[in-house]
Amino acid sequence: MRRRPRHACVFTLAVIRAVAPDFALAELRRGRQLWVVRQHSHHKTHKPMGAAYFIVLEREIDGLDTMIDGKLLAKSADVLDALAPKLGVRPISQFISIDPEQATEFMEGKDMEVDDAQLPPLKQFSAQDGLATVRALMTRPEAQPAMHDLKDCERILSAAAQHGVGWHLEVDF
Repeated sequence: MRRRPRHACVFTLAVIRAVAPDFALAELRRGRQLWVVRQHSHHKTHKPMGAAYFIVLEREIDGLDTMIDGKLLAKSADVLDALAPKLGVRPISQFISIDPEQATEFMEGKDMEVDDAQLPPLKQFSAQDGLATVRALMTRPEAQPAMHDLKDCERILSAAAQHGVGWHLEVDF
């Protein structure tokens, strides 16, 4: 089972937007990897570099390996998110969430202001919703670069659905 370090940099765009909506450039570092949010005059671009998506279950399921590489899933997220509405499913990035306590701990460690921050609560999703998205995306040739990660997601979410366990995605940098 994939375990992240206690103080791992796990962050979401929602947290960045809540904490630093006016920053022209926000950098969040862990090792040599970087998350950059650039705000231009009329739009924002978000570029994950070295990021990986991984599944976090509400509770462990005995015998289930939840390890996924997740790098190609993160790298392909823009393409997959654009496909999702056409397929009638939720975009993969909308399953990303984080515990506000983890976000606060990270921000305090980076000397970021957290006093007035309104951090979104951790959201858990039904495995059936995740399966609908993953299975719909797997039918499309545009998803081919992330197919191995999508198959791992399908395996994990199928077990979660059988056991009635909620889940969310997190981003590891």
